[in-house]
Amino acid sequence: MAICGICGNKYGAFDKGKIKSTDCCDICARNYSCLINAKTKSERINALEYFKNKNTRALELQRAIENAEKEEAAEREKEQRIIEKDKQLDLIRIKNPKYEYKTVVVADEMNGGANIDSINTILNSYASQGWKLHTAFTNELGKNTSSGGYGGVSMGSNATIDEVILIFERCIDPGSL
Repeated sequence: MAICGICGNKYGAFDKGKIKSTDCCDICARNYSCLINAKTKSERINALEYFKNKNTRALELQRAIENAEKEEAAEREKEQRIIEKDKQLDLIRIKNPKYEYKTVVVADEMNGGANIDSINTILNSYASQGWKLHTAFTNELGKNTSSGGYGGVSMGSNATIDEVILIFERCIDPGSL
C-alpha cells in the first residue's frame, strides 16, 4: 500500500496513477487528466470541484487551469473571426450587383464601310430586351493574296476586312447598393 501524494488516501498497486512526477491514486490521476484535457467547461468544473479540498499542488493545477482557459479563449476568438469574415463576405455578395454580358460581331460591308443598318438593328433589338451597350471596338482581319507574275513583274493585292464587336451588359441582380 502507498499513500496518494495529492489526496493522502491509501491505494494499492492496481489503483496507482501518476501526475507529473507525483505518484497518486487512480481517482486523482483521472480527475487531473479530466482537468487538463476537458473539452467542455462543465468537465473542467467537475474536476476542479474534486481538487478543491485536497492537499494538491495548487500552482501546477492553477497553471493547468489558466492554460486550458487561454486555449478556450483563443478557440472562441478564432471562431469569432471566422464568423465575422463570413458576415463580411455575405455583405459583399449581397451589396454588389451582378451582370451578364453578351458579345455580338458585325461584319463590315464589302466596300469596307461599317454596316450601320445592321448595327442599329442589333442595338435596338438588345435594348428592347434590357441590354445596354457596354463596349464597342473594331477588329481588323487581314487578308493578303498574291497572284503570279511574268518576267520579274508580279501582281498582287492586299485587303483588310474589319468587323465591329459589340459587348452588351445587363443587370441580373441589382444587389443592395
